[in-house]
Amino acid sequence: MGLSIAEIRPADHEQWKALFTAYRAGYDTTAAEDERVLATTWSWLTDDADPTRALVAADGPTLVGFAHVRTYGRPSDARTVVQLEDLFTAPEHRGRGVARALVGAVARIAAEEGHAVVRWTASQSNVGALRLYDELAERSTRITYDLVP
Repeated sequence: MGLSIAEIRPADHEQWKALFTAYRAGYDTTAAEDERVLATTWSWLTDDADPTRALVAADGPTLVGFAHVRTYGRPSDARTVVQLEDLFTAPEHRGRGVARALVGAVARIAAEEGHAVVRWTASQSNVGALRLYDELAERSTRITYDLVP
């Protein structure tokens, strides 16, 4: 596999859309193909003024994974954080180092840009991902809560 990692480009739209739809379906999102969600997310990823961006992993001309990240300031210590929002590898490419390469690329960018930490959350049921994450990073002692307004 000739894996490459790059910032997402407008030409990646259709392949990204297929991967993002598969990612959402994997989380049993009832509307995985919701055009509003796809269009909004794409607009965030391609708007230079938005703090959300994406890296894509390609095997030749085929996208096989992505990482969506968002950068924000943390007032408690005046440092910036890179939040890894979404990480996905196409099922047929899992176990080949795609996710590891994407996380590594995010970490390199964070270091180059002077951010304090790369942070992400994971589902307790995603055992395969947790094994990888335990190799790559230290588990936080924080518990995540979601409040629906």
